[in-house]
Amino acid sequence: MARKERKRIGEVLLEAGLITEEQRKEALEEASRSGMRVGSVFVSRGWITEDDLTEALSSQLNITRVSFKEAPPDRELADLLPVGLVKRYQIIPYRMEGDELVVVMTDPLNVFATDALRRIVTHPVKKAIAPPSEVRNWIREQYGLDSPLTAALEDAGAEPIGLVSTAAEESPDRLIRMAEETPVVRLVNALLAQAVAQRASDIHIEPHENDLRIRIRIDGVLEETAQVPSHLKLPLTSRMKIISGMDIAEKRLPQDGRFRWTEGGSQIDIRASTLPTVYGEKIVLRLLDRAGDIFDLPHLGFTDQVVSGFRDLIHRPFGVILVTGPTGSGKTTTLYASLRQINEVGRNIVTVEDPVEYEIDGLSQVQVAPLIGLDFSTVLRNILRQDPDVIMVGEIRDSETANMAVHAALTGHLVFSTLHTNDAVGAIPRLLDMGIEPYLIRSSLAGVMAQRLVRRICQACKTEVSVPEELDPVIEKLGVKTFFTGVGCGECRETGFSGRVGIGELFRLGPSVRDLINEDASADTILEALRREGYETMREAGIRKAAEGITSLEEVFRVTQDVDL
Repeated sequence: MARKERKRIGEVLLEAGLITEEQRKEALEEASRSGMRVGSVFVSRGWITEDDLTEALSSQLNITRVSFKEAPPDRELADLLPVGLVKRYQIIPYRMEGDELVVVMTDPLNVFATDALRRIVTHPVKKAIAPPSEVRNWIREQYGLDSPLTAALEDAGAEPIGLVSTAAEESPDRLIRMAEETPVVRLVNALLAQAVAQRASDIHIEPHENDLRIRIRIDGVLEETAQVPSHLKLPLTSRMKIISGMDIAEKRLPQDGRFRWTEGGSQIDIRASTLPTVYGEKIVLRLLDRAGDIFDLPHLGFTDQVVSGFRDLIHRPFGVILVTGPTGSGKTTTLYASLRQINEVGRNIVTVEDPVEYEIDGLSQVQVAPLIGLDFSTVLRNILRQDPDVIMVGEIRDSETANMAVHAALTGHLVFSTLHTNDAVGAIPRLLDMGIEPYLIRSSLAGVMAQRLVRRICQACKTEVSVPEELDPVIEKLGVKTFFTGVGCGECRETGFSGRVGIGELFRLGPSVRDLINEDASADTILEALRREGYETMREAGIRKAAEGITSLEEVFRVTQDVDL
């Protein structure tokens, strides 16, 4: 008898009346674009609460939903699982029921976590689920966050800074005085120093009703690093806005700013943005190390075949070259590496970006400013009057920009840009959706590369692992048997990973693909044709990299969850 197919989480929430069909479709699109779990999208949009999602997952998976407030975990069981495993997979040994160990998980469907439990725990395991915030708080309380911010937080939290409640008390002068008090300055300095030391790419400062949560993104994954008392919301926010050059009195509208931070001899460019929320302004800082990134195609981590094919593309005299993937997949880095390689005195290279992340000598780089009408299409229209040889458009977001990029390629320009699609072949239907005629795609598109960034295994705690049973058919298809992971140690902060490397897939438009585009073939049909010609998908490239011990199989499947093999 065929196994009954499990309902998707969106369907469960829809049947419960918690979301609408439009919200479900919108969440699916965002999850596909960003790589987030669909349920997380619903919560981040504010359509449902964390408790709503936990209840829905409990119903969907038919597992028990527990509340730590009503029945906290048994602390005597804490040593049953390694700290690194607990933090990586957000798993808590909850209680014993006879000979059975009940574990609370935030993601019970994670087959790699399940396999790790099988290898480590000698007892039969029963899964339960709890809201992620309850699990995070318990882990923080039990194991600590080992954050260097602790002393600065204690100093700032001990002083009555920023206890404001009226508009008069929130005057610019009052905010500036609070922002310049020593404990607040020390707190901001400690936060930036820790983020730089841990090679973070982003800092998220998120206001909630009773506190301010700080998370940093390390190797592509957000980690909670501190919770700041509520009375420090305004002082900390004001301090960040002052050093970023923002209007400290404006709280109703989003703002952008930037500043430079020097730490240990390194200069870090920091781009700041604010977003008004119901509990205050959320601030996100993007950290850009001016000397830390290697803009060289062979060093990005792609296979020799992909690098060789992409290098051939970027030395063409004209055509559109696209790099696709979700936000944070390294597309801009690849474009910069490409431009750096072809940057010569005899070429006029102009870029239009939002924002300009790195400044490269020899390039004319333009920052868009939509608020004054300087958007991608407007800048691109004017760039074509500047006699360019090569044009880089940071992102093709609309039909007008897509049409201008295509026609620029048809008139003898080499055009680089990015798209948000899951795989390389998906760029073709995306361009068609934007209104680009098939014959224009056939004539202008030179090739497409899709990419992701996977975390590198920490060499200090690297160990060989077995393959989860659920993935055996996929692995057998490629004939790879041995894989590795990092178990977690002090050098990698118990994560098992250190640094990132790229994986990608590349196709160039040959006669067979051009014919299929002309026939209005689907992306699946085009992919099948490429596969017959020996095309290797991004997931296959990732699995081979996992077999080489560079990354883990779990990491490959995490970043390619929306990519077909």
